[in-house]
Amino acid sequence: MLKKIFPKKGEVILAPLAGYTHSAFRRLCKNLGADRTYSELVYAYGLTLRGFEKNKELIYFTKKELPFHLQLYGRNPKEISEAAAYLLENFPDITAIDINFGCSVKKVLKAKAGSYILKDLNLFYEIIKETNEVVKSFNKLLSIKIRLGFDKDILEKLLEKALKADCRVVAVHGRLATQGFSGKANWDRLKKAKEIFKDEIFLIGSGDIKSYEEIDAHFEKYNVDAIMIGRAALKNPWIFKEYKEKRKINVSLKEKLEFIKKELELMLEYMKKDKAYKVIKAQISQILRGERNRKAICEPLLRAKSYEELINLLNKSILENS
Repeated sequence: MLKKIFPKKGEVILAPLAGYTHSAFRRLCKNLGADRTYSELVYAYGLTLRGFEKNKELIYFTKKELPFHLQLYGRNPKEISEAAAYLLENFPDITAIDINFGCSVKKVLKAKAGSYILKDLNLFYEIIKETNEVVKSFNKLLSIKIRLGFDKDILEKLLEKALKADCRVVAVHGRLATQGFSGKANWDRLKKAKEIFKDEIFLIGSGDIKSYEEIDAHFEKYNVDAIMIGRAALKNPWIFKEYKEKRKINVSLKEKLEFIKKELELMLEYMKKDKAYKVIKAQISQILRGERNRKAICEPLLRAKSYEELINLLNKSILENS
């Protein structure tokens, strides 16, 4: 069973990004060629406390997003393992449970979760071990997402602990947590780790890739097993299609607006109108970057006061740019 859901070498994966990689965006990226998708991070304790309905926007997925990893974060091994059990009991189509040890936003660090746990190797190991025991009992896969360390590079120690807990699928963002997204991702460290652990670890590389050409170059130069695309996919979801077809795709303004409209419509499956039109504005800002007359196109959309107004503006812009 695990063999069927284990990632394959050469996969290009949509990274989890809070506020962006909800079900609608994941589906659209999957249609464009993403090999695998991850959910936004879900707070394990909040999930077990409040259940599905209160977490619906984060948990909701469809079979069109498979293979799909649902990502949890927290600090307590028992809470995370219980959340994993709840998810796998209620949503058997989930491909894998992922544990986030990479997030470095203030809210998560304040809860001493996410990348904060990289400070404590014993806790890091206990969370993986306890959750993996649960996940394996459902014949499912456990993956983790980490950084090089919190404020010092301890990548090999982290990978040793993951292996000891029998977790073999690890996505590594090539920065320390304290760096956030500043500086450059250190892919040389990923290459060195792969040389040490070889096929014991399925290593997914993440950080700073901006184009389909860079995907090819990073596979060749750094020998990672798969690559995760995050921020570049927000601006250019067509990067997955470009990589599959090995060509630059000139996406028209009309196509970008149609993408936004489709995403907004799909969001209504799990999000109320009065929230969906607000949430998608962050995506509008990203995907219309670099457009000529961006200000004139973007500002009316961002000022929309309702779902209906936003849809009408999108329809008008699509017509004007046909």
